Amino acid sequence: MFVITGFIMISCSDDNDSESEEEVADSTLIYGSWKYTFNAGGYQLINFHQDGTYVLEEVDDDGGHWMDHGFFQVNGNELILDIDDDDEVEDKEKYKIHKLTSSLLGIQLTHIYSYGKWESVFEGSKDEQILLFKKVNN
Repeated sequence: MFVITGFIMISCSDDNDSESEEEVADSTLIYGSWKYTFNAGGYQLINFHQDGTYVLEEVDDDGGHWMDHGFFQVNGNELILDIDDDDEVEDKEKYKIHKLTSSLLGIQLTHIYSYGKWESVFEGSKDEQILLFKKVNN
C-alpha cells in the first residue's frame, strides 16, 4: 500500500486559504515525472503515464528503496490512485489537487479506500496537509 507516512507534509493554515485559490489547470499536465524531496535527503518520484498507469518510487535517506504501481484518474481537482499490490483487497487513495501547473503538483490525501469503503484521513480536522511535487525533466 502507498505509504503515506513516508511523505513529509507541509502544514498550511486556513487563514488565507480558500477554494478559489486552488489552481487546477489542464489535467493532462499531470503526465510525466514528479519529485518530492524529503528534508532528510530521500525522495519520492511518481510517474504518471498517458495510458492511465503510475509508478511510485521512494528512496529514503539511508538508501532504502520501495516501489508501488497501479492506475490513476483525474476528475476535476480529484486524483485517485488505484494501487495494484497483488492482494485481494482493493486499495485506493483519493487526493485533492490544490495546484497543477507545468512545474508544480500540490496534493492532499483526503480518503483511503479499503475493504469496500472510503474513509476520511482527517476525520474533520481543519488542518490541510499538502505535498508539493516538482516536475522532473526527462
